[in-house]
Amino acid sequence: MGSDLRTETRPDPGLSAILLVLRRHWQFPTVGVVLGLATALVILHAVRPRFDAYLQIVPVERSGETVSRNLAGLASLAGINIRNEPISQFHLTLEILAGRDVAAEIAANKALMRRMFADEWDDRAQVWRPRPDAFRSLKKAAKALLAIPVREWSPPDDADVQDYLDRRLTLEENKQRGVATIILRDPDPDLARDLLVATYAAADRHLRQRADARAEAYIGYLAKKLSEVTLAEHRAALAEALAEQERLLMMARSGQPFAAEPLGAVTVTDRPTWPPVLLVLAAGLVAGGLAGASAALLLDQARRPLPNEREP
Repeated sequence: MGSDLRTETRPDPGLSAILLVLRRHWQFPTVGVVLGLATALVILHAVRPRFDAYLQIVPVERSGETVSRNLAGLASLAGINIRNEPISQFHLTLEILAGRDVAAEIAANKALMRRMFADEWDDRAQVWRPRPDAFRSLKKAAKALLAIPVREWSPPDDADVQDYLDRRLTLEENKQRGVATIILRDPDPDLARDLLVATYAAADRHLRQRADARAEAYIGYLAKKLSEVTLAEHRAALAEALAEQERLLMMARSGQPFAAEPLGAVTVTDRPTWPPVLLVLAAGLVAGGLAGASAALLLDQARRPLPNEREP
C-alpha cells in the first residue's frame, strides 16, 4: 500500500517574527525610506555634477621591435625608467599628460588658469585671492596642534595644475581593439573640452621637442662613430641605428602626432556622468529602509517585559 509523503515547508519562526514586528510598526521603515530618499536628494543637489570630455587615441606605430624601442625611447623622454619591461604606450601617454612639463605649459595659459581656479580669481580686481573659507583659521590651528605643516596660500601654479589634472584625468584601454580613451571630468563641460585639447597638444609638443633634441644629438654621435669604425659588422649596426634616429627625427619634425594619434575631436557628454543618480537614490532607499527596520525591531525589543517581570 502506497502512501503520499508530503513535507510542509514552514517559514522560519525568526523571520516570521521579524516580519510581524515590521508589519506592526510599519511607520518606522516607511519613515526611514522617506528620510533616506530625502538625504539622497540633498546629496545629489549638494554635489556639483561633472561632465566627461573624452578623446580616443591609437599609437602612431604598433608593430614589432621598432615599437618596443620607441616605447623605451619615449619612456626615457618622459623620465620613466622601464628597464626593458613591457609598458603600454597608452599609459605612458597618460603619465605625460599629467606630468609637470605639461602642467607648466598649462599654467602659462592665463585665460585657462582663470577658468580652472575660478573660485580664487577676482575678475573685478584682476588678482588672485584665497578662496572663501570660514574655517581657515580653525584648520590652521588644528594642523598646528597636530604638528602638520601649514602651507601658506599662494596663487595657483604648475604644481596645482598637475594635481588638478591628476585628479581628473583617467584612461580606459581597449586592448582587443588597440584603442584607448582619455577622459577628463570637470563640472564645466566647456572647460573639460578646452583643457583636454590643450593638455593633449602640450603633451605631444613636449614629446616632439625632446625627441627632436635627443635624436639630433644621437645622429651627431653615430655619424662621428661611423666615420671612425672600420669593421663591417660594426658599421652596419651603426648605420642601422643612425637610420632609426633619422626616422625619429623626421617624425618629430613632421608636424604629425608623435606618440598617440587622436581618432576624431574631443567629445563632451550631454549629461553629467557624476554623481550616479540612480545609485545614490538606491543607496538612500536601502539605507533608510534598513535604518527604519532596525528602529522598529529595537523598539519592539525594548517594549517586551523582562523575564522576571512576566507573570508566572
